[in-house]
Amino acid sequence: MAINKPLDNAVPFAQDGLKNTIPVESGNGNAASMTLGFPPITMQPKSTGGLPPSGKDMNAILNQLSQHQVWLNAGGMYPFSADYAAQIGGYHTGAVVQSDDGRSAFISIQDNNANNPNQLQTGWKPYGGQILLTTLANAIFHIGYRFMTGNSSYNPAIALEALFGYQTTWYLWPYIPVGVANTSASLGEIVMVGGAGIQAATTRIWERLPDGASAPTYNLTATQTTVNEGAQVTFNLATTGVAQGTPVDWNITGIQSADISPNALSGQFIVGADGTASKTITIVADEVTEGTETLKFTLTYISGKFVNVTISDTSILPEQIVTISSDQPAGLNLRSAFVQLYGEPTANTKAVFVVESGVTIVAATAESAAIYCGVWASGSTREIRIMSNALVAGRGGKGGDGGGDGNVGDPGWQEFPAQDGETGGTAIEAEIGSPVTVNNYGLIAGGAGGGGAGGGAGKPDGTVRGMGSSPGGGGAPYGLAGVPRYSNYDVPSADRAKDATLNTGGQGGASYTEPSTAIWAAGGNGGNIGLNGQVGGEAQSGNSVYMTPGQSGGLAGFIYQGPVTINNLSDGQTKGRTP
Repeated sequence: MAINKPLDNAVPFAQDGLKNTIPVESGNGNAASMTLGFPPITMQPKSTGGLPPSGKDMNAILNQLSQHQVWLNAGGMYPFSADYAAQIGGYHTGAVVQSDDGRSAFISIQDNNANNPNQLQTGWKPYGGQILLTTLANAIFHIGYRFMTGNSSYNPAIALEALFGYQTTWYLWPYIPVGVANTSASLGEIVMVGGAGIQAATTRIWERLPDGASAPTYNLTATQTTVNEGAQVTFNLATTGVAQGTPVDWNITGIQSADISPNALSGQFIVGADGTASKTITIVADEVTEGTETLKFTLTYISGKFVNVTISDTSILPEQIVTISSDQPAGLNLRSAFVQLYGEPTANTKAVFVVESGVTIVAATAESAAIYCGVWASGSTREIRIMSNALVAGRGGKGGDGGGDGNVGDPGWQEFPAQDGETGGTAIEAEIGSPVTVNNYGLIAGGAGGGGAGGGAGKPDGTVRGMGSSPGGGGAPYGLAGVPRYSNYDVPSADRAKDATLNTGGQGGASYTEPSTAIWAAGGNGGNIGLNGQVGGEAQSGNSVYMTPGQSGGLAGFIYQGPVTINNLSDGQTKGRTP
């Protein structure tokens, strides 16, 4: 016969009805009691003196019984009760009670059991809930249990808290044993027997300690925080709670093995009787230019325990000096000058170029730099020392050409407009990835801009529209003068546009009066070294109806382009534009 689950009951019988309190012992008359139930008088006919049972007693009995039914339906268990145990002579074998905190259950393993399992578990065994989990966990993860994991961030105190019900105390081994030397060695020294795939870098071994025990501590220090190549540094380990002879693994990062002696980048401290150990290494003076490095010394398996030591690169190769003692009128290629003396540069090269006092370096054209540094090996360094009275300058810009002429309708009559002065050239240029430092005691200047051509005017009768004009002078150093392009340009040689000298811009062409009363203004002067060229003059003529303004002077060239750092020292100066 199938047995169906009865309906759950959430309300005790007669919860709000009239009820008596049922006594334990027999009451008077027809009153019910726990010992007699309803007394015999309630079972006699009224004709013989019987009394009916009380409805309040009936409600009370059913209410009391159904309260337990509601409690059980709600998943309730009964906690241990000393009073109840006294009334029944103690709990019997197999009785189950709930712990005071409601998280565990105990089962009695003896009769007449009056012991409170929350205080004394004699006669009781864990039956369910947290107490059972804790008992099982302690049986498996006992004191001294060693737990190996391939997860370097795993912490059993946290991971097993739900199983134990509290955080237990564990010791993280500071090293990873790799096996035994012979069969008489302790099996506890074996990490893993038969198997592969667990990486030592992430392997961790935890050992359980008694609850509340103090875990070992590790303090790592270095005798120096900054050390030069060729010197020594000692790393000191101080521990508490670590047994004598215990290995503590360490590793070094941030440098190469060839940078230290002994050249091992990993190893072990062996803890002494006083709980300490030390490791001394020598920083190799390798004559390799590496710059400042940071050595990081870390306890491999102890999280957050490391010290950093800065290594100063004091074994840099000597400077390789190239002296520039003569003028360079067509510019200077630094890399080519270095290769000629020393051969191909390397990552360790420290090149120094000294431009001696009184030497002048000028670019060959306004499109090239006076000093072009070139492309160098990564790691190498470059310095230019420009001594007092030395000059490094971009080539000056050309003066603007004067305007041409032509009759109306002639082919090309408008093809020769007056021109602006041209921009000066760059003094020093470096390529990305090959920076240069310049310590300047002399003058570094961009080439000056050329002067702009002057404005011109045409004849008023409309038959000739020649906008002829005077050309501009060249910018210093050595910029060329502009060219006159008007067919009837008749200016004395001394008044014509001039090329620049080393430091001074050339004069612009003088103003000119055409016989038919058209007046063309003078061309602008070329700029002195490091300056912009002058604008050309504006044409003036009372009769002319065709006039043009003066043309713009060229801009001064750049002092430098690319990754160039200039330090002006003593009387050092720079002139021109910056990028």
